[in-house]
Amino acid sequence: GPNELVRFNQEGYADLPGLFRPNILGRLSLGLIWLLVWIHGVVPSWGLSIIILTLIFRILIWPLINTQTKSMFAMQQLQPKIQALQKKYKDDREKLAQEQMKLYKEEGVNPAGGCLPMLLQMPLFIILWRVFVNFEFNEGFLWLPDLGTPDPWYILPILYVGVMLLQSYFSTKGNPGMLRQQIFINLVFVFIIVNFPAGVILYFVVSMLVQVFQYWLISRQQPAKPALTAR
Repeated sequence: GPNELVRFNQEGYADLPGLFRPNILGRLSLGLIWLLVWIHGVVPSWGLSIIILTLIFRILIWPLINTQTKSMFAMQQLQPKIQALQKKYKDDREKLAQEQMKLYKEEGVNPAGGCLPMLLQMPLFIILWRVFVNFEFNEGFLWLPDLGTPDPWYILPILYVGVMLLQSYFSTKGNPGMLRQQIFINLVFVFIIVNFPAGVILYFVVSMLVQVFQYWLISRQQPAKPALTAR
């Protein structure tokens, strides 16, 4: 099936006539496999190759994350004013919507500004995940006996939880309810990824660490949260 494209390519069978006709995502997957193998030829370690490929991916989408993060922080800055409007017009949904749109226009904030960058990233995340989860590494890295099998010491899942908490803190700053929701969702996800190949979780951890660093850089440029003013 389609999920065997990575392994068959690795074994040199993907070019057999009539075996595969990869779509655009499949062709991008093959391109990433080529890049991963090329990196491994320069850095003879699959673990380091995963880290380097993840960093290259993160550099490519850095502008998209910048746009998404600035939009997210702008919305966080407006939360006190939005909450005031919600309280003032709690019995008039139409008026509330009008006042919120007026506020967004006055502040120059697009409430959907973070959606497009996220949608553009998703296919790339899916492709990377499919490559790493299907690739036969047959090699250890640091304490990991094999990047193609789960971490026997659960160190990577623990690191994932720590990085996830940092990411949730920045992405929901000023919204305790959303922070609790994000933590709950990601903790549930931990029970799913704990049996993922170690190479996949290594990719998750490195990718999220870079995003947390980017959040931190952008957060330093943000003005102090404005005082709540009546409208």
